[in-house]
Amino acid sequence: MAWIARNKRGIKHLATYADDSSGFDRSDDLLLYEPYATSFPHHQSLLLRLWDDLSIPHKPKKQVFGPVIPIIGIDVDPNSMTLTLSREKRDDLCDALYSWALKPANGAKANYQLKHWQQMGGWLNWAFNVFPLLRPCLNNLYPKLSGSHNPTRKIWVNNVIREDFAWAARHIEASSGVHLLKSSDWSISSTDLTVYCDACPQGMGFWYPSSHLCFYSPTPVNPHVSAIFYFEALCVLCALTDAAQRTNRRARVVIFTDNLNTVQIFSSLACLPAYNHLLRRSVDILLANDIDLRILHVPGEQNVVADALSRCQFSSALACIPDLSISPFQPPRWTLGAAEK
Repeated sequence: MAWIARNKRGIKHLATYADDSSGFDRSDDLLLYEPYATSFPHHQSLLLRLWDDLSIPHKPKKQVFGPVIPIIGIDVDPNSMTLTLSREKRDDLCDALYSWALKPANGAKANYQLKHWQQMGGWLNWAFNVFPLLRPCLNNLYPKLSGSHNPTRKIWVNNVIREDFAWAARHIEASSGVHLLKSSDWSISSTDLTVYCDACPQGMGFWYPSSHLCFYSPTPVNPHVSAIFYFEALCVLCALTDAAQRTNRRARVVIFTDNLNTVQIFSSLACLPAYNHLLRRSVDILLANDIDLRILHVPGEQNVVADALSRCQFSSALACIPDLSISPFQPPRWTLGAAEK
């Protein structure tokens, strides 16, 4: 039906979610829909006429329009380009998150049926339309759903889930409840700060091509080789932490890494539980500074300086750029401790 509307009836800008359709028109472009004796936005009237031709039933009370309309329970304002969650809906969500995060008295253990875990996950996924950066709060929930699909199967709530949900609730409470839609397809040339990162089992390094500032830190003693992905991700977090101190609010920051897995987890905010605290901390920084971040891949052969820094090969880095200023940095202690476990 949506294909017919767009390609055969010329109904532009049509969005369809399940059995709901939405779109936009100029406020002065109205068209009378005779069966309801009401002038609707032009393309909305055309869509109602198509439904009549296809014998699709509809009701007058559901044909809403205006400068702000609710779509799947979220107020959408196309003029200010915002998605808004009402105070009541935010409070309801925070109350639910805190109820899960609360430890039972007298050392008892809390559990919920599988269907309740799934409902909570669905509720949060809906809320991510307004709070997209809070997706890490579900990275520890999904593994809990593995196993039997019996909807009444009881699953225990552990401290990690409590921490994730309380973390999400605190950010929601601190938010205005408004998600300003911004373009994520901005040119790299418009970035305010660019950083290159790399890590190896011996160390981590990042540098700023614009200022030739370089930073190096050793990894924990004798780390297991399988932890290299952890250090690649930790290096990006450290670079973001440093960059946030060197730029203004609402800055655009680009961080390059030659590790594709690191690009993936920071771009999607989805990861295995062992890495989730890195994503949560990165979100804390982004929200506190209103930074627009992009993590991009750079081939290893083009990441020479960062690679040399991570291996403590400072002479190789200086051979590439003689006026580099190299300094040590200290990663967060709690992150290094997690890598050693």
